[in-house]
Amino acid sequence: MPPTRVVRYCCEHLKETGGKGRLKVTGVRWDESTKRKKSHSEVTFTEKKTAKIIKAELEEIDYSLTGSGNAVLRLDNRENARIVEMCYKNHTTLINPIIDWTTAEVWEFINEYNVPYCSLYDEGFKRLGCIGCPMSSNREREFERWPKYKKLYLLAFEKMIEYRAGRGKCEEWETPEAWFNWWVD
Repeated sequence: MPPTRVVRYCCEHLKETGGKGRLKVTGVRWDESTKRKKSHSEVTFTEKKTAKIIKAELEEIDYSLTGSGNAVLRLDNRENARIVEMCYKNHTTLINPIIDWTTAEVWEFINEYNVPYCSLYDEGFKRLGCIGCPMSSNREREFERWPKYKKLYLLAFEKMIEYRAGRGKCEEWETPEAWFNWWVD
């Protein structure tokens, strides 16, 4: 099935686990996401084993446990937090050199140093990613611009319906178009 906001296997395989064990440099910025900005001074350990170690051995650190047992550490030095971070889940070190840059600062840098950039920004796109990403608010616009991708998603929904029918699943929507319209909304 195509990815959804809940089932985002594509990010896991294409983005999050790539470069395992390596140093990764990203263009991630707090300014891009309210959630990212709000949590910029926290590190979350998502493996229960790691969370238990933190709880047992590091009692003096300011932390809390989520309902699912993850440990969330609140860090000091909030202004500089997470420019360099370690992903304990993937054993990867991330360097986020522009984490604290605003959008205006990015464009100032691009213009000052004549840095080449994707022309889609000149067409009004604010962020770029996969065409049809379920986390994007531009999916309809993307499918209008790249209609062949819409056809491919419709084909994926058709195959999903066939597969689920073969397993005895009764579908709420019977056509690929109905599923696509639900998915885009």
